[in-house]
Amino acid sequence: MGLRFRKRLKIAPGLYLNVSSGGTSWSVGVPGATLNFGGRNGAKATAGIPGSGISYTHKIGEKNSGSRTDSVLPAVPFESGHSPSPTFEHIDLSTTPVVSADIDTIGEMGMSELADMINQAETTRQEISSALAALRNQKQKLDRQARFYGMIILRSLFSKKLATLRDKAHATAENIEGGEAELESTGVMFDWGGDEKILAHYRALSQSFGTVSRSKKIWDILSYRDTDKFRQRTQADKEVSREGVLFSMGRPNCLPVSNSDEFRMVPHLENRNGGDVYIFPGFLLIENESQFAVVSISDVELDYGRTRFAETEDVPTDSKVEGNTWRYANKNGGPDRRFNDNHPIPWAIYGIMTIRFKNVLHEEYMVSNEEAARQFAQHLLALIQQTKRSAL
Repeated sequence: MGLRFRKRLKIAPGLYLNVSSGGTSWSVGVPGATLNFGGRNGAKATAGIPGSGISYTHKIGEKNSGSRTDSVLPAVPFESGHSPSPTFEHIDLSTTPVVSADIDTIGEMGMSELADMINQAETTRQEISSALAALRNQKQKLDRQARFYGMIILRSLFSKKLATLRDKAHATAENIEGGEAELESTGVMFDWGGDEKILAHYRALSQSFGTVSRSKKIWDILSYRDTDKFRQRTQADKEVSREGVLFSMGRPNCLPVSNSDEFRMVPHLENRNGGDVYIFPGFLLIENESQFAVVSISDVELDYGRTRFAETEDVPTDSKVEGNTWRYANKNGGPDRRFNDNHPIPWAIYGIMTIRFKNVLHEEYMVSNEEAARQFAQHLLALIQQTKRSAL
């Protein structure tokens, strides 16, 4: 029995989605033992005595939400007019972490209706995937038994058993085929319509994202720390902890592409200390541990800055260099000659992009190709502003 719906969902003034769900309720098994999954009640296993009317049903437990532990990376100094937000709570008062709240907290302040649809679809997909894995294991076991009893010396003695095994294997294969079809169609599918200006800005954003995603290096900024210029003998204003990530066009598994969806792949920003970010025309989708939150793009704040970074690693080939500082520097910028191992450090020019939503979403990225990062930030800001104008 299928559980599906269609609904027009307004995500911004003048911009809407025709949303459909491929959620299903599907049973497989043999008399006396069945597995039903999908639908609103989740997965259930039923066992009983055929013909007796006696049975026992057990609801399969929900998946616990885990958390990802990130390693502490060495801090790297940089000089910038771009200042991190001072409003986040933390234990070490000398360090400002760049971190978002958990998915549930973001979801409570975002577009909860759409997020609920997406999370329900993902739960159904996980249940179908688990059932398919069990069916594939069962099929392999049946095939092995059929091969054993199909040997010449056993075939005539166990002809009925062999026929039964082959019938079961065939039925299991049909169940697998049906489950794979359901998995492919299960999810929240989008059919965009409405404000053409918003969609035009989004097309431009996607094009500029393709350029910035090819930057030689993109880092997720994890935290900042103020430097003691005198004691550390440095010209850098702050130290930054960062980790390399990728920008790419992608799509969450729970959002299958419909034939009418123009945007088959969307900008995907990896994140090392929180959920990955997907940018859709009217909203941001944040994904972490197969859970999702959705926030309206009109509520997103974007900051961009050009920074001089004292690069202690290799400078990416698409970055500009403006002079150098020293491992140990004097106030005037020259080398402190009291240190024998002193060496020059180039000032690399990078772009810094900050994405915020209220007090629960805070993500910052450093990009080696500053010009490409600036153009992408300009297009994202234009999309945000156009979405806000449509609300007036």
